[in-house]
Amino acid sequence: MIFVLASVYARLETLGIIPIEFNFTAARFLAEKGYDPQFGARPLIVQFKNM
Repeated sequence: MIFVLASVYARLETLGIIPIEFNFTAARFLAEKGYDPQFGARPLIVQFKNM
């Protein structure tokens, strides 16, 4: 989870987008919505696209 958030942060930075911060509540929400026992964290990327 932290790795994915770090990757998103780095990508936004390279695109010149002001970096964002994730608090615990946001990270927990993404973890709950973005994890599937069958697929692991792959659905997390879908959650970012849907936001």
